[in-house]
Amino acid sequence: MWAHSVSQDLGRLRSRVSVSLLSFVVQILLTQGSPLRVEGFVLACGGLFEDFDPVVSLSPTLFGNGAYCGKTIRISSGNKTVNGKVEDICPGCDKFDLDLSPILFEIFAPLSDGLVQVSWTILDD
Repeated sequence: MWAHSVSQDLGRLRSRVSVSLLSFVVQILLTQGSPLRVEGFVLACGGLFEDFDPVVSLSPTLFGNGAYCGKTIRISSGNKTVNGKVEDICPGCDKFDLDLSPILFEIFAPLSDGLVQVSWTILDD
């Protein structure tokens, strides 16, 4: 079970993160018809996805009307921390889950793990 805690401003959240190019999105593709994110894919916040972009995707609930587009998210697990930018929506993510581009995910675990538990914070830019 994944623990979730929310403060009024979203504060620090306990969540799980999926890798965007491998098994998790492929499962979404097979079960929900979402397009597979590949280089050149148009992101929900505008712009194109490039293989080495530090992209973070939010659940539809948090993404909403795109108010967090361009915001920096600090993601931590164990003694590792990385920042990424909200650039996309993750249709198959639960409310407080994130979808990370491979370059971000690999900081925490091998891509083959598919999921990793993290805490994350939306930073004031």
